[in-house]
Amino acid sequence: MLFNSFEFLVFFTATVCVFFSLPHKFRQLFLMGAGWYFYAAWNFKYLLLLLFSTSLDFFAAILIEKSNKKTTRLALLLASLISNLGILFAFKYFNFFVQIYNRFAENQDIAFLDVLLPIGISFYTFQTLSYIIDVYKRKIKAESNFISFSLYVSYFPQLVAGPIERAESLMPQLKERQFIKTENLRAGFKLMLWGYFQKLVVADNAALFADAVFENPENYTGISVWIGTFMFGAQILMDFSGYTSIAVGAARIMGINLVRNFKNPYMAHSLSNFWQRWHITLSQWFRDYLYIPLGGNRKGKIRQYVNIIITMIISGLWHGAGLNFVVWGTLHGIFYVLEQITKQQLANISSTAVFKVVSMVLTFTVVHFLWIFFRAESVSEAWLLLNNAMNFQHWMQLSFNKYLLVSTLSYIAVGYYFHYKTTTIDFAEYLQKKNAFVRFTVYLSMLLAILFFGNFNLKEFVYFQF
Repeated sequence: MLFNSFEFLVFFTATVCVFFSLPHKFRQLFLMGAGWYFYAAWNFKYLLLLLFSTSLDFFAAILIEKSNKKTTRLALLLASLISNLGILFAFKYFNFFVQIYNRFAENQDIAFLDVLLPIGISFYTFQTLSYIIDVYKRKIKAESNFISFSLYVSYFPQLVAGPIERAESLMPQLKERQFIKTENLRAGFKLMLWGYFQKLVVADNAALFADAVFENPENYTGISVWIGTFMFGAQILMDFSGYTSIAVGAARIMGINLVRNFKNPYMAHSLSNFWQRWHITLSQWFRDYLYIPLGGNRKGKIRQYVNIIITMIISGLWHGAGLNFVVWGTLHGIFYVLEQITKQQLANISSTAVFKVVSMVLTFTVVHFLWIFFRAESVSEAWLLLNNAMNFQHWMQLSFNKYLLVSTLSYIAVGYYFHYKTTTIDFAEYLQKKNAFVRFTVYLSMLLAILFFGNFNLKEFVYFQF
């Protein structure tokens, strides 16, 4: 059930109406059922997987909290981690490692698993892992109500692509009595409108160029490759940010405040700053549950650099089971380390306006250069694209419809403008500070843009594949 489908709009409208008409004591149960239905609409079999993971962590957390024996608590934690990560490995990574093994093994081929990747498995697995680890560390109490915990895992606005919520933030809100509030309705509809504009008008139109280049790398050279790369950068930002805006808006209508996941990432002045602005909840997860436990920056510079690269490689694998994602993560880690090494040498000029502009342009360039490995079907295709991009014989040969290119660039400009304006506040807050005429003009313009220029081919959100 795609957010950009009529089916979802009907489902969401019905869910909100029933939710607010029910007595408070039945609302959590209803939302849990709605989340299960939403997930089962993709594939009923994978709902069973979600229920298994939910039940496992629910009971494991309770047993961990009740036990005072360190070995018992650790054994329960490991049982949860191994089970959850084992399921994730089987569905997402088994075939990837089998492919690598078979490439080097002689006459010892291992059969591939004939399974589809359950949608959202990386997201809800990380969400439940954060819960069980926090219970183990006694940062939070274990939830004793199965319905409350199950709703935390299966809350449909953020179930399949985040934001990755922490239990201490989301669970108390889901238990509160919610009322229909005008300010929540206004803010929610604004955020959803903004999300649909990003997805349908900007992302899906930019995808026409990006898909053409990355699906046929041998046919494009010079500036066309860089245009395709820039378009993919716009697509993935507006696609994922659009999904998040719809999710946050849908939750806000029901009185729930989900965390922000983007803060104008393409205006970052360094890679470390980029990861503080891009997919924020995932970056924070890796910081808290991988980078810091590895030692963070507490055990010397060399160890810090190793920890950064390990974290970024795992981040690459989280995004996809492919060598191109490993390369993408590794290169992010290397550039991140180079930034840390040169930080002290550049300290004297880092506060100047020229340095800030140059560092912003360099960061934007590096991020988009690395998107080539992220989007390409393989490392070899990424190298082919990079080689073609450096083909100066036909460098200025444009392979796109100029009218379509200019119109799409104008959509991107509007999208980037609003991302810039909402760096520190969300879209709803930003518009609320404007006068009625400006607000009405923006609403009407976005609505008309969606109706006349939106791509309604039901293209899946990019991050659904992860």
